[in-house]
Amino acid sequence: MSRVRFVVLSLVAGVLASACSNERSATVEALRGAESATAAEDQADGTPVAQDSSAGKPADRPTPKAEQVVSSTKSSTASSPGRSTSEGQQNDDPAVEAVEKELVAKWNKIRSLSAHATVQVAQYSEDAEFWLDGDGTYDCKVADGKLLIRLFLENWSVQQRGSNEAQRYDTRLTVVDGEYKYVLTDSAGRYDAEKSTSEPADMLQLGGQAIFDELHRQFTVELLPTDNIDGRDAYVFGCSPTTGCGKAYYYFDRDTGVMLKMHLIADETDTVTRGIELRDLQIDPDLSDELFVFSPPDGVRVIDRTRMQQMQRFEAKPVD
Repeated sequence: MSRVRFVVLSLVAGVLASACSNERSATVEALRGAESATAAEDQADGTPVAQDSSAGKPADRPTPKAEQVVSSTKSSTASSPGRSTSEGQQNDDPAVEAVEKELVAKWNKIRSLSAHATVQVAQYSEDAEFWLDGDGTYDCKVADGKLLIRLFLENWSVQQRGSNEAQRYDTRLTVVDGEYKYVLTDSAGRYDAEKSTSEPADMLQLGGQAIFDELHRQFTVELLPTDNIDGRDAYVFGCSPTTGCGKAYYYFDRDTGVMLKMHLIADETDTVTRGIELRDLQIDPDLSDELFVFSPPDGVRVIDRTRMQQMQRFEAKPVD
């Protein structure tokens, strides 16, 4: 599993950059953009057996509250130079490399995993607020050398501006079959489905060497005191962006190398926070390959994004 990167890393970098550049002048459009980005990959997103998308409605669930977002844990410790990575960044603590190697070795032994996943987002401006709670499941397994993933989330969100409030409930299913990624969104019976190439950064992987390589490429990384997540001892990494503001915290299970939790503070005022957490972790459960086969509802058209992605990669290719 170690060759695949985790999508949240890319989202963290984007959120940190945007939070610092927009000077917190969020509008309703900006909040909708944040909601869309979260409902895309950020949830997670972040989870094992798919749930029924018919469960729940906004009135059936508690309204998301900003204070529910998981707060950051411990203050960062002093750092010292470590080994340089291929990207030119340095480990800030000599212990970081040893812990990473330990976690990667344990992750590489995993053939499948399942977990219950939750996602929380809060964003504030002077005249607008946005909250989102996501709840669902995550499954992944290695089959024929390919990483298969299924992520299902139910999302409840609230947007407020002045006395106006808008609530939304939807479900989002993401399936990676080892070659393509499929996303199906159901909002009050309105379906949207699309197919895209399963790029490494979109694979929703929860461990492995590629995660740490990407962390060191984007962040200054330090090892913080251990914590306990859902009864599991966890190594904690504090990550400060090499450019911009904000802070990210990653929690990895000491026994399995699986990322149990991520908490992002997108700026120093806590006006944008995001949290992802896994619970009820199951290692090497027996998961059927059929779980990772995407089947859209009858009559739902799947938009194929693969040709556009190929064109974009061709246009971005440097000319010799």
